[in-house]
Amino acid sequence: MSSADNKQGRLARIVWGLVVGLVLVGIGGWFTQPDSPPTYGAIECDGEVMGPGDKCVVIRGGGEDFTYESEQARRASTLASWRDEPGDELVGWVLIGAGALAAAAGVVAGVRRKDTGLRAELAAMPAVPPEVAAFAAEHGFGGRSLTHRAETNGVWGVLIAGVIFAAVTFALLVGPGKDGGWLILAVLFCGAIALMCFGQAGRAFIAARTDLYLFDHGLVHARGDVLTAFPWRETQIRRSVVKERDAPKPAFRYWLQRTGGPTVELHPRLELDEFGPEMEQRFTVERVPVDLDAIVAGHQVQYGPFAVDHAALTTRKGIIAWSELRAVELQNGEVRVWVFGADRAETVEVSKVPDVFVFLAVVDALRAVAQRAS
Repeated sequence: MSSADNKQGRLARIVWGLVVGLVLVGIGGWFTQPDSPPTYGAIECDGEVMGPGDKCVVIRGGGEDFTYESEQARRASTLASWRDEPGDELVGWVLIGAGALAAAAGVVAGVRRKDTGLRAELAAMPAVPPEVAAFAAEHGFGGRSLTHRAETNGVWGVLIAGVIFAAVTFALLVGPGKDGGWLILAVLFCGAIALMCFGQAGRAFIAARTDLYLFDHGLVHARGDVLTAFPWRETQIRRSVVKERDAPKPAFRYWLQRTGGPTVELHPRLELDEFGPEMEQRFTVERVPVDLDAIVAGHQVQYGPFAVDHAALTTRKGIIAWSELRAVELQNGEVRVWVFGADRAETVEVSKVPDVFVFLAVVDALRAVAQRAS
């Protein structure tokens, strides 16, 4: 994660916390304002002012007849029994408190947020645990290990914030005597914030307690006490690009599957924006020579919807000789295949192309050899 991206993320947290906090404080202030008692004008009957001893006879409209004295008594009783709803002020102060907490949390998160990129992880992480090192050696993974650990720092704060906003939402629905558009807006706003907090906390807990140990010839995935080995020569890697709201740049989601084994998903919450490319680079360095040797030996290698052999690239739309292929590139989450003379490229979503960087390297190598020979 670059310094610029980190600063942008910090600023976004501060601004978001202040905006949410100010909105909640404003809504809370509105609820703490006492209601005014009802006011009455002159007693009228069909637009005419009544006086002592007068009686109003209601001919239509479903109302009841009344006298000047009875209406005076009714109004006096209403004023005597009127009181401000106590729930309004309580809800208002709860909203003000939640707003202050949200603003403070945003500022603290922005000021104290650290770069969780690869360099910070390498400096902070301890050595590979002995059981992981032994497990990796058993599978011949070699040295040069990198460690990535998903922590739950700040997650409990997000979860508590979600509980607070959910409680405020419930209080707004059942407590206050106020009504109207402001109440509806407050309920929707607080409910949306609560759902966002619960969603973020849930994603964090899903990713938590996941450790990744990257070696030259494979990766060890540790989930609690369960260790899973992914040797590069027996593993298939797929990825997708995830653009999350307010994120400074896209995140990656990976799926790792060993031949004959289960698929393990690496969630974007793991923040693999630097660890992921390093993993792909090591995987590609190991796999490209293996796949090229297989193709030179006369085999066809499959990469999802693409098949590669020594003579051509086979796509969903047909067979393209290497001399006819202008380029294959990865752009905006798509693999694009360009043929000489074509105005448009054939596109495939990157998540549907396993080992996509191995595929790109193999295609470039075979295309270059064929075009130099022609």
